[in-house]
Amino acid sequence: MQGPIRWMRQPHGRRCRRPRLVLMVAAGGVSLALPAVARADGLAVVPILIGPLQVLLTVLPAILIGIVVAIAGTVVAMFRPTALKAAGRLLWRKKLPVLVFLAGLAGVIYGVGYLRSAWAGNGGAVRTDLSGADWWAYRGGPQRRGAVPGGPDPVAGGVQWAFTEFKTFYSSPAVVGSRVFVSAADKGLFSDRGAIYCLDALGGGVVWKYAPKGFRATYSSPAVAGGYLVCGEGLHFTRDARITCLDAATGKKLWEYRTASHVESSPAIAEGRVYIGAGDDGLYCIALKPGPEGKANVLWHLPGEKYPDCETSPIVHAGKVYFGLGEGGHAVVCVEAATGKELWRTEAPYPVFGSPAIADGKVFVGMGNGNMIESAEAVRDKHVRRMKQRGASQAEIDAAYARLGPAGEVWALDLQTGKVLWRYRLKRTVLGTIAAADGKLYFGSRDGVFHCLTTDGRLVDRLDVHEPIVTSPAVGAQHVYFVTETGRLYAVNREDFSDVRWQAAVGTAGPFLSSPAVAGGRVYVGTSADGFVCIGTPVAEKGPALWAGHLGGPGRSGWADRDPLPERGSFAWRYPKTDSAAEEPSATAKVHAPVALADGALYVGVEAGEKVGLARLTPPRKRRQPPKEEWFYPTANPVYESPAVRGKCVFIVDGRPGQKGRHLHCLDAASGRVVWKRPVADDAPAALAVGADRLMVADAADGLSCLTFGGDEQSGIIDEAESWRTTGLALVGRPALTKDLVLVATADPPAAAALDVVEGGVLWRTKLPAGPTTGPIWRGELVAVGTAEGIAILGLWDGELRTFIRCGKVAGSLVADRRHVAATTVAGEAVICTWEGQQVASAKDVLPGLAPMLVRDRALLCRKRDLAVLRLPGGQVKRWMRTSWLGGITAPPVLAGSHLYFGTGRKGLVCVRPKR
Repeated sequence: MQGPIRWMRQPHGRRCRRPRLVLMVAAGGVSLALPAVARADGLAVVPILIGPLQVLLTVLPAILIGIVVAIAGTVVAMFRPTALKAAGRLLWRKKLPVLVFLAGLAGVIYGVGYLRSAWAGNGGAVRTDLSGADWWAYRGGPQRRGAVPGGPDPVAGGVQWAFTEFKTFYSSPAVVGSRVFVSAADKGLFSDRGAIYCLDALGGGVVWKYAPKGFRATYSSPAVAGGYLVCGEGLHFTRDARITCLDAATGKKLWEYRTASHVESSPAIAEGRVYIGAGDDGLYCIALKPGPEGKANVLWHLPGEKYPDCETSPIVHAGKVYFGLGEGGHAVVCVEAATGKELWRTEAPYPVFGSPAIADGKVFVGMGNGNMIESAEAVRDKHVRRMKQRGASQAEIDAAYARLGPAGEVWALDLQTGKVLWRYRLKRTVLGTIAAADGKLYFGSRDGVFHCLTTDGRLVDRLDVHEPIVTSPAVGAQHVYFVTETGRLYAVNREDFSDVRWQAAVGTAGPFLSSPAVAGGRVYVGTSADGFVCIGTPVAEKGPALWAGHLGGPGRSGWADRDPLPERGSFAWRYPKTDSAAEEPSATAKVHAPVALADGALYVGVEAGEKVGLARLTPPRKRRQPPKEEWFYPTANPVYESPAVRGKCVFIVDGRPGQKGRHLHCLDAASGRVVWKRPVADDAPAALAVGADRLMVADAADGLSCLTFGGDEQSGIIDEAESWRTTGLALVGRPALTKDLVLVATADPPAAAALDVVEGGVLWRTKLPAGPTTGPIWRGELVAVGTAEGIAILGLWDGELRTFIRCGKVAGSLVADRRHVAATTVAGEAVICTWEGQQVASAKDVLPGLAPMLVRDRALLCRKRDLAVLRLPGGQVKRWMRTSWLGGITAPPVLAGSHLYFGTGRKGLVCVRPKR
């Protein structure tokens, strides 16, 4: 055989049963397809080029031999009599330092061992609060609601915290009291490790961690009851996975049991026992209390030969255990909880992957063709190929092709007899567990439709989200929550599915297999690439809309709602639509300033021929649709400063210094009607910043006006008696508002200053090492100002210069998050530093004046020909999306709902959606 060889594992899904290696010839180097990094074995495959690796493997033996020979020579030399004698004299002369060093080393080794033992859940003394109701089965209990009752529903907000010690969490969380329990997975080319975590629900801190040596990447979700936690281990091709029982308060291991298959099933705890499926090893019933010598006490076991592919999560009710069988089983089964004796088995036409739910005296279960990763067509085609390789007849192949096509059903069965009471047919399979609440059933399907039925099988409502749904919903008091295949979280009014109250992206890359849990006004859910996240806020915490100005306000970088930045972007739409074939300037559309975003609407200043002014847009709900223009407000000059929004009012300044007839406009956000407008000097910077109770505008060349709002908190009515104006301040950049201070930078003298927010008096003024080029920003107790030579960091309350970061002349505006300050220089370099002054990353060839967007551990950069992502720390730069065809980026982007909005010099406002 000539040419390089390609080894590839056949693509397979979570339910694929016999992985095979296929030898293939390919040009251009050797490649190896193995389970994807940070994805479950059996969930996906990724080709990994190993042409250079082949060369390394060829010379590796010689390298190893050379290393061994060198080490051996050194050891021999060390043990010569002369060398030993010299070493002995040296140690005796330095005996005191050597003894201190050895004692310290022993203490470090002992301390690390102790801490590792505690954090791994092997006897640590940390205890946790388990005062809430038990989460004793998958999704909490027999109705599988996935929510803790009594708390408010989250209906707004972005990511509150993200736990990223592991990047991948396929399991679904259990929430008990103030704690969240979840298992993690790291499955890659050279890794297979997992862990069970107990996290603080409010802040995401680790309470305890169970990760002993050899614990593998895990899909099973923990169950917590009576102070016990039980969880499975492994992914689909794990052949000896363990069932582990821990003390839920400390993470200490109580017992474990090794099965003969994988344990992707999640346990049910009842009456001092745990029930859990073990794939092709059947179903286990194990006592919670360990047996002699601390070993697991198996009370009964149903063999895999009779109960194959036992992967659903069982549920216990009235002394009976209910569970489903997948590939090779095709059934719903009921057995005695005490003995495991089979009471009934109802055969199904499809694999039953949905775990059973119980309500109103019935068992509800979903089924169909297809699995978590593969569509029915993909599974069918793979099965047919195997049949052809085995030499099956055409009639057999045709029958299989018809039997394995796209299909799905929801069944209701009698609890006592297993009789099918009704069937609800769907276009595709139901893989998640059905949630039951108040006489209704909620579930999603691979066909992209979310359904609500009565427990009698009558359709109540449906919502087509045009994306497969393979996870289970969570049902709150007034809302139901689910996550789509692309990682989109929906919060829908239970009484009216057309009322989608909230959408948010929970992660950037799939597969999304974790089902959400709702508790205390928050949603908890795992992702495949962005860790475990807590997202959302209750409605009670939502105040009036506020967009404080440029990119969301001084220091903000345009990350509007903490939704993650997608791995790649794809063009979605532009506004306004112009004749792309025309080359005349009048046919182009320009956007000079970043958009403002409030209450789901976009406000953007545009210059497109005779159309000059501000537009309010509603983003489309469906892909490939343009935005809806709600209203357009014409202005005498183009809008060069980003709008600001407060309550029911939108504020803009038209024109730039040197243009005539400029005004500060206050508009009604709903209609675009003028509430009031005030003149702005022709030579004024017109920098704008809005706070909760006042508006700051540089409406003169040497002055700053503070307009204090009166009336209710939603209005734009100005209280003239409480407003003030300063003179003699030649402002640079935009002012920044805190609760008590107004922070400004001035050109003459070159200084930063703090003004009293109530009267405008100067509280402190600090001369800067170089002339300021940006307005100030602040975080915590520190202030940053961009200058002609770098970034100055000062104290908020005293103005004292803390540090100066020399990075060259800063252009545009500074941005920041809790840890970093970022800027671009006139030389086209992006610089990201800590607030303490340490540079953590930089990148060249960026557009001067367009600040980076800081999104978790990444910075999005605007370059001449593309948008790029800079990793933090480290500085690795990767293209995110090509933008040269858009005519150049003229306004920095805003990220909301994982969609990016930025201004261009030819195509107007551009929206970029996540690339599939």
